[in-house]
Amino acid sequence: MVFRAEQSCPARLVETQRGLRTDADVPPVQCDCSCNAAEGLDCSTQATLQRTSDENCLLFESEEPVATKCTPLNNVVGVGDDIIVNVDGEGSCAPEATVTIPPPTLSTALTVCSAEVASSCGDGATCLPAAVPQAGRICIWQVGDHDCPDETGYFERTLAHAGFEDNRGCEPCTCGAPSGHCQGALELYGAPGCSGDAALSVPVDDCTTDAPAAVAAQYVAQPVGAASCEPSPGTPNGSVDWVDTTTICCTPRG
Repeated sequence: MVFRAEQSCPARLVETQRGLRTDADVPPVQCDCSCNAAEGLDCSTQATLQRTSDENCLLFESEEPVATKCTPLNNVVGVGDDIIVNVDGEGSCAPEATVTIPPPTLSTALTVCSAEVASSCGDGATCLPAAVPQAGRICIWQVGDHDCPDETGYFERTLAHAGFEDNRGCEPCTCGAPSGHCQGALELYGAPGCSGDAALSVPVDDCTTDAPAAVAAQYVAQPVGAASCEPSPGTPNGSVDWVDTTTICCTPRG
């Protein structure tokens, strides 16, 4: 007999299995991600002077590096030239994953009780005790996942399980490239050796469409601005898998 409760078997019945479950409510896994502070964003080495004839400063035709010390320009900047200053400070952020796995909520437990078989039944019949509790259902069962034998009348099939394995988790989270940018400025000089006052100072990531004549330049580095990375949470993976399955076949409910 099968009782829809985790209970002791009534008199004259022997407990076969207890605490079997037929179903579970599995809440979703929550995958969160954050990014630590950007590291390796080094802006102190050099800037790049880019020349362009595009008044919107979207395209450039040539470029050359400018160090933090006075650097002679291979291509002299002419009066009215359009120039862009760029610094490529590569860096990265370490991802920090937070995975929340809510436990499944299990269905009502089942208890399987076996009756003592009487020895006086003939013709291969199986007899149950005369006093069979009415609170349970008369069923047959077998360990594993099986079909019910229709010809016996026990055709209402239920799969019950002794437990489960929770193999859920999240794919790794990642961080995008740092969104902060290098700061500082590129100073243009009309005299070799960067002597005298700078003719123009162009901030990093800025563009000027009316540069003065210059034969030398120097990159004046400043500390890196605040840099952060955009987190990309991982997607949930895995599943909750039942273990130790038992097939229970019962007579129809009256």
